[in-house]
Amino acid sequence: MTIKTIATILTILALATGTAKAGPMTLARLQKRLALPQLADMTNTVEISDGTNTVVLHPGYRRIVVNGSAAWLNGPAEADFRNRLTVDTADATRFLAPLIRGRPAAVTNGTFRVFIDPGHGGEDSGAISRLNGLKEKDLVLDLAMRVGAYLEDAGLDVVYSRTDDVFLALEERSALARRKGAHAFVSLHANTTGGPAARGAETFTLTLAGFDSTSQDSRLTHEERPGNAFDADSGRLGHAIHTRLPGRRGDADRGLRHARFQVLRQAPCPAVLVECGFLSNPDETRSLASPRFRERTAKAIAEGIADYAKRAQRK
Repeated sequence: MTIKTIATILTILALATGTAKAGPMTLARLQKRLALPQLADMTNTVEISDGTNTVVLHPGYRRIVVNGSAAWLNGPAEADFRNRLTVDTADATRFLAPLIRGRPAAVTNGTFRVFIDPGHGGEDSGAISRLNGLKEKDLVLDLAMRVGAYLEDAGLDVVYSRTDDVFLALEERSALARRKGAHAFVSLHANTTGGPAARGAETFTLTLAGFDSTSQDSRLTHEERPGNAFDADSGRLGHAIHTRLPGRRGDADRGLRHARFQVLRQAPCPAVLVECGFLSNPDETRSLASPRFRERTAKAIAEGIADYAKRAQRK
């Protein structure tokens, strides 16, 4: 049996079990799907727009710009055998279209419930700044309480995974959100790397099945996770938050990305994970240590959640 024959059989099996990628969608079809008829084809970018909404694609890359804010496709924009620019149909329908068109699924005609998850806690400190010893677990708990206060002022119901310095396993956080009947799950974190150069906030939704993550975890799986049931609305929630985060200029806008973090895999509702900045970057550490900057960040996150919640409530 030849390699080509084996590949064909595997493709047929994947299609039969619903685990294969959906295949490419041409730029013309994407424009129609997103109702973005205007096209500007430049040297290194392709821009489609309706005069209000704009998507900028970078051929050969996953990074795009949606209405001025960076985001990442699950797979790169690529040329097909006719040299036509394409994106994967799954990206077009489950990620891009929800950002540009449509509303979140109506989940309640009562009070919208937000589950705020400050990461780490207890013996798990998370990242620790070498500059001033700021611990991720303390930073994100402070941010969570500030976000929650804004949301409660906006009339939303808020539930926390923790409100003090205790440790909860990742599966406990997801299970608690399920028991509490959360309509949105937002996990708060701070980033770190081996050097001081990396900077900027980034927001994660769950990677689509069949694609590599944009995080360091590049394990590929064709299995749909529980959180994948909310792909469209998680993208909407993540975009609503990320576009408001302070400090998104140039390469500091690390974008709306995709990862298979456990809290996203197991999420019982639309879920995002927000990395609010790098504790390995001295400038960002100083900002994150500032109550004023934390207040700005918390307000931005809360405004994004509130905007999403308003659109997700039944009239």
